[in-house]
Amino acid sequence: MNMVKQSESRSPLGEVFGFPNGNESSKAQRYRKQKLCPFNNRVPNCTKDKANNPLGVCSIWHNGAPVITCPVRFREDWIIIENAAEFAFGSNATWTSIPA
Repeated sequence: MNMVKQSESRSPLGEVFGFPNGNESSKAQRYRKQKLCPFNNRVPNCTKDKANNPLGVCSIWHNGAPVITCPVRFREDWIIIENAAEFAFGSNATWTSIPA
């Protein structure tokens, strides 16, 4: 996660709709306004706690470090799936992910 240190922000929220809490870029504002999920959710929008008006918190700060709070957040760039497949089947295995 590429985030601002918590000491620079008083909020316990790390990421909201995929962007650090303090990120006010036009892209971050668009994602917040449209309630979009950048982490390979099954649908474009965040569905974490409810389909309409979701909370949108991807991570929080805990003891000065960001902690992922959203299961969809783990799908970023498919890294966790890739690492799990390599651990279970070796580095030469062909793999895919089938959502539950």
